[in-house]
Amino acid sequence: MTYHRSAVARDRDKTRQQVLENLGWNIRRVWSPDWWYDAATAADRLHGELTTLLDASRQVELADVGSGQDEVIEFAEFVESVPVGTEPEEAGSRAESTGRQPLVAHNAADTPKAKVVYQRTQLDDESPNQDCFFDSSYDEHLRAVALRVLAQESPIREDVLARQVARAHGFNRMGSNIRSRILEGVFATEESTGRFLWTGAAARPEVDFRFAANDDDRRSVDEIPLAELFGLIRANRRLLEADDPPVTYARLIGLARLSQSARERIAEAITFVRPQSDDSRI
Repeated sequence: MTYHRSAVARDRDKTRQQVLENLGWNIRRVWSPDWWYDAATAADRLHGELTTLLDASRQVELADVGSGQDEVIEFAEFVESVPVGTEPEEAGSRAESTGRQPLVAHNAADTPKAKVVYQRTQLDDESPNQDCFFDSSYDEHLRAVALRVLAQESPIREDVLARQVARAHGFNRMGSNIRSRILEGVFATEESTGRFLWTGAAARPEVDFRFAANDDDRRSVDEIPLAELFGLIRANRRLLEADDPPVTYARLIGLARLSQSARERIAEAITFVRPQSDDSRI
């Protein structure tokens, strides 16, 4: 069975292209028959396309500078080589639809805004204060440490914040009685996966999704507030048309596998963004 006859391979290619294009990438495909039989010509054609696209972007940038605009034009190109074995008829039809598209310059309005990043707070080593951790006289210091985490990571699930503060002190968790004392007065929202804490006096109905700065900062779907999932879905609304939207959004945020609970969490967010009459794909 050839590569593109595999349903899994086709779905993976389609999802990958959708995700990359939604992030502002331009897709340029180099078909394996072209490369195999005449690599020099294929390389020259690709170089010409990229050169034309780059020149067009520079013209747009110069026009923006001349008119006093401050927008920044960002470019990224993705070149994909289709494996040998693609059916000639299929390669021809796909080339017409994706590989030989007219070159279009991106302007500032088309350029997606920079990703918002989520990074866990680097707390000081508080282990020398273990002996007073459970004393009420230490509450003010614990509160200051907790508010530092909240300021950087809000909205954050309450137990995740408490665990970070406890670990900085050399403990695995913080008792609920201590948690209630030091987090008194902090605004919170109740969700199906837990209690989320916010800075300020109220929660926002939608916030930008925060992508993990690195693997150590990656959150489970249960740790992400619904308001942030709303932001992810609305910013990438076209992915609602994917064959399996929860899986597609999970891949977008870097999850290799999707548990049933995570799927239900993403589906819960989708139902609020997608019209109720169009829930059949969830």
